Amino acid sequence: MKRMIFCAVLLMVCMACSRQAEQQPADPELRFNNNGKFKIAQFTDTHLGYDRKEVFDAAVKMMKNIIEQEKPDLVMLTGDIVTGNQMKKAFEHLLTPLDRMGIPFLYLMGNHEREGELPGWEMAEAVTSHPASLNTRLSGNLDDVAIRVMSADGTRLKAVLYGMDSNDYSVVPDHWDYGWISHTQIDWYRTKSQAFTRANGNLPVPSYTFIHIPLTEYAEADKDGHLTGLNNEGVFSAELNSGMLAAMEECADVHGVFCGHDHSNDFVSKLGAVAQVYGRCSGDGHPDRGARIIELTEGDYGFRTWIREHDGDVVQDYTYHYPVDYRLRKASSAQAKEPGVRCTRYTGVTSLEDIETRGKAVSTQTVEHPRVSGNEGEPTGFVFEGMLYVPETSLWTLHIMADEHGSFTIDDFTFRDTDWHRGLKRVYLEEGYHPIKIKLFTKDYHVLKLQWRPQEVDRLTEIPKANFFVE
Repeated sequence: MKRMIFCAVLLMVCMACSRQAEQQPADPELRFNNNGKFKIAQFTDTHLGYDRKEVFDAAVKMMKNIIEQEKPDLVMLTGDIVTGNQMKKAFEHLLTPLDRMGIPFLYLMGNHEREGELPGWEMAEAVTSHPASLNTRLSGNLDDVAIRVMSADGTRLKAVLYGMDSNDYSVVPDHWDYGWISHTQIDWYRTKSQAFTRANGNLPVPSYTFIHIPLTEYAEADKDGHLTGLNNEGVFSAELNSGMLAAMEECADVHGVFCGHDHSNDFVSKLGAVAQVYGRCSGDGHPDRGARIIELTEGDYGFRTWIREHDGDVVQDYTYHYPVDYRLRKASSAQAKEPGVRCTRYTGVTSLEDIETRGKAVSTQTVEHPRVSGNEGEPTGFVFEGMLYVPETSLWTLHIMADEHGSFTIDDFTFRDTDWHRGLKRVYLEEGYHPIKIKLFTKDYHVLKLQWRPQEVDRLTEIPKANFFVE
């Protein structure tokens, strides 16, 4: 009897898991066009209700005009779109024209939609009932979505568009302010990103994230990395930082984040590698309302963007290049012969650059690995040469920790470190042996240590001595 009960329970669990797997919606899929382009029109913060029919009709007309001018492959509605009265009618009359035009769209919630007359599940029904909608509502409300953008021939994944709910207001006492992307959502993004990366030969797929409320880093990015556009009201983000930008930097796939929310801002900025971008307010409260246009090119890392205003003018045409080199470094055909690396010590040097030109080689020996710690008492140079065995093909993060001046060359890729907190680079390396050359210059006390991590590991570790060889 116990065995029968156990089998019945197990069968019920399996059936439930099977139903859940069947319910899990497939990622929407679009394509680059035959010219290798993919264009997105971002509309944001229209704040429309159907009670102001004249304002509503003017906004829909503006959107249709911009869509006809730009001919986008996707319309991205980044929140605070339908926020007034008669919301059901507003959703219907706003989204039906997109159905008729055959333009797929993704609708993201802002903070003001949830203040309206409809509960979240009913707004989700209103959005997903449209044939052109790429939204899903497995959770009852609108889900976060990852849109796959395939190559023009449909055979390869070339870009991913994440649409994520930035929520509305704080859920933590004593932090009254706007909402943030939750840890559950960040875990969802990381799982998606890592799956796409694995399927792409452990190379991150160029990706772009759309939200409503800006990340907290927008303010710092605008101050230190302003590229173009206006900040006319400051950044109104969450008070708490949940770590979304850190996750995107670690996954090394998102090239730009696009938000709305602050009506008078339309700038492009950067903090680290990720561009942080405002859309242009599309509501009648902005004198030059319009849409941000984002153009992707198949195979490129970055994007081109401009603003199409309601009167047809184009402003702020800007191209952003993602500052990561994804070229695959092929493994060497040479075979390693013995463990270790060759170390040459030099005296009479004054800088990293003159170690091998002005310096005097005083000793050469094979050591276990390129690690130095001690006090020479005089300016000294070290040069390590050998082969590094890379155990898997991946986008590796390499770190040279040097107390004064060091350089690390792997294959044809060289980077320097003058501050051991900044000596981080990413290199796409094939599994196998790669020639390396490491230099260190120090005036007295010296430290050299090499660290790394593959793409799916979030912690640096020192490169094991077992991975170093000499031919």
